[in-house]
Amino acid sequence: MDMIGQTILNTTLGAQNGYNVLADCMLNQIRWHQTNANTNPFEYLNFVRRSIHWHNGRQMDDYIGKELDKRYHENRTNQANVQTKAVIDLVLQAANSQDSKPLPEKIDPAFRQFAIRQIRLFMFAGHDSTSSTICYIIHLMSSDPDSLARLRAEHDTILGRDPSEAERLLNSKPQLISSLVYTNAVIKESLRLFTPAGCSRGGKSGVSLINEEGQKCPTDDAIVWLIHVETHRSPEYWPRPDEFLPERWLVDPSHELYPMKGAWRPFEHGPRNCPAQGLVMTELAVVLAMIAREFNFQPSYDEWDRLHPRKGLRTYRGERAYQIEEGAAHPVDKTPLVIIHGGPGACHDYLLPLADLASSHSIPVVFYDQIGNGRSTHIPDKNGDEDFWTEDLFRAELDNLLVKLGPSNRPIDVLGHSWGGMLAVGWAAKQPPNLRRLIISNSLASMDAWRIGIRQLRSELPQDIQRVLDRCDESKDFESPEYEAAIEAFYKRHLSLARPWPCKEVQAALDWFAKDATTYGTMYGPSELYISGSLRGWTSIPMLSEIKAPTLLINGSQDEAQDVAMKPFFEHVPKVKWVTLDDAAHFAHVDQTDRYLTYLADFIKDSTAAEQGRRGLDCETLRALRACA
Repeated sequence: MDMIGQTILNTTLGAQNGYNVLADCMLNQIRWHQTNANTNPFEYLNFVRRSIHWHNGRQMDDYIGKELDKRYHENRTNQANVQTKAVIDLVLQAANSQDSKPLPEKIDPAFRQFAIRQIRLFMFAGHDSTSSTICYIIHLMSSDPDSLARLRAEHDTILGRDPSEAERLLNSKPQLISSLVYTNAVIKESLRLFTPAGCSRGGKSGVSLINEEGQKCPTDDAIVWLIHVETHRSPEYWPRPDEFLPERWLVDPSHELYPMKGAWRPFEHGPRNCPAQGLVMTELAVVLAMIAREFNFQPSYDEWDRLHPRKGLRTYRGERAYQIEEGAAHPVDKTPLVIIHGGPGACHDYLLPLADLASSHSIPVVFYDQIGNGRSTHIPDKNGDEDFWTEDLFRAELDNLLVKLGPSNRPIDVLGHSWGGMLAVGWAAKQPPNLRRLIISNSLASMDAWRIGIRQLRSELPQDIQRVLDRCDESKDFESPEYEAAIEAFYKRHLSLARPWPCKEVQAALDWFAKDATTYGTMYGPSELYISGSLRGWTSIPMLSEIKAPTLLINGSQDEAQDVAMKPFFEHVPKVKWVTLDDAAHFAHVDQTDRYLTYLADFIKDSTAAEQGRRGLDCETLRALRACA
């Protein structure tokens, strides 16, 4: 949206950093758009929609009108020196060039209204077309390894074999973009298959269109709607229309795949051709140059379907990634939630139930695997190296991730689970300016407090299990079947209450611990009940008062993160709320998913959280009620 604002209005909207009238009203207008009015005429009876559309339209018109007046005044006082290709300036230059006389003090009212409507149309058409096209290019490339290999080979040849040097090289030699011939073909073919928008043209008396059957179609008093998604897949114009074939843009005119003149029109055609076409094509090429060799992408629809089961058709024309009519997400209203998983040594997979926040509450969720964890880089040669596996290492990795996510002032929310909470606390205490909300889930404020809770839970185990644990602790026999069975008995009580045991989330975490215990063994120890690693003396208590972001604490009634381990957070963090979920253990997000997500979403969306201090404790039983400071 910000780039569109710069291109069209030659101004910075700042939509990613805060509220902007034009951007927010535009997106709100799209959310209230009646997509099924043609098939459901009762949609026209929604008077609330009419009121909202009227209000949004008035706000947008007022914003654009003020920008027009400002630019008109600048052009009027400095006609000879206006050097810009922004849409607003091109419109004003075209209007002003029609008369060599001195420009009037104010812009012509009729032209002003016409320009406002056209600029609104540009904003609507361009607000997320580039971002959706990037998604479709990635989708198509991930489905076609040969095309991806050819694209990467071209980048190696033109931009050098080191992907990290591409940015520097393109900054110094931007003309290299025009040498990425195959990349341009990939972009054009992606736009053919997944065109972001259609186009309409006003009919004219006496003007008719002739269809393929030779029938004459008058356009009097009509709007002609060009449905590009159908035109671009029509066998009348395209050989093998449903196939992704970048080669069709590289063949000779005599080849059967060579595109028919005028058939490719994602930016429309002729006088209605989008003036930003060159900018968009260049932008897409630069994006591909930056990411195509850095990342591997794979579809996750099987995983999505497991999390979001539903009946009915899932594909259209054989494509799961088919297009729907929907507005873009807004990064201000929908601040991303960055999830820091536990362990250390686990993976993000066990936290995937939190992905439902995206569909149920429109909260974008960012997962990642820490170094030495899950699908990230593993370094088993560093096993036991406490100087290498430090909290600073993981904090630097988090900072690097956030840099990649966008501007340093883009607001984010952060959730740390277990060890992830320990990491998040140290990071939040440094008061990063873009931290909006902090969630500490099933974690601990200090190892001493953690040990108190663990000892209590251990003392409540059956006596025969306690004897096994004591004997194996003394002999350091942590790999015997007897010890593993005793640990499993503890896990069934305090890791997760979900049944059958182990649920898929628990199994995902345990699998990664079994594959590579380097980070867990070095930093924590051989099991949850024996703490011998570098974190054995860890505490966050002295720094907790430095956390300025509103903070939510979550644990379970049967959690190994007992209240005694969580209590220092509540006592020392200035703006804090604490929720304890009944019938939940360490994986409270699995044991009580719906309630966990509800508390989490309510906190993230609470506009008053930043103004409130310690807010007390929400408990689902009277068990843990206590006086709140």
